[in-house]
Amino acid sequence: MSRLARYEVYIAVSLGFGYFSTLGEMDYIANLSSSIIPWLVALFAVNTTISVHTISHLIRFRSSFEVDITGVINALRRTCIYLVVIIACVLLGLLVIQYLRRVCENGESLFVIIQNSLVVFSIFYYVWAIFDSSMALYDLIKAEDNFRKEGSMNKDSHPKDE
Repeated sequence: MSRLARYEVYIAVSLGFGYFSTLGEMDYIANLSSSIIPWLVALFAVNTTISVHTISHLIRFRSSFEVDITGVINALRRTCIYLVVIIACVLLGLLVIQYLRRVCENGESLFVIIQNSLVVFSIFYYVWAIFDSSMALYDLIKAEDNFRKEGSMNKDSHPKDE
């Protein structure tokens, strides 16, 4: 799935959740919006920890097998930038929505839907980023283990001349 299509799906699902959350008696997503920034900062810390472990394994992998890792490091860096931008956008979006709620009396339900969609989008994106980083780390550990096994098998199958 292309990056643009993935974001379109995120936005559509977020709007759907934002709308459906307003139909019940209690709007859990609106309640979550008051504490979303601390949650996102905590999830950012989790993702950063996973990224640091991934980079550590990449450096070991590069030194052992002479592999170019700049693309992966740039992708991890870009993801961290996106996550910080999302925190800023959520904070700014919530502030604007609160202002508009006070100024415009007629659009209350629309503002709640937009607010809930913003919260759901940010949570989905963070969960996806953490999942993606975690899978990359596990794949890297597995690849490193496979290379080590292949290296030890090659050494065993080709005895050195004395």
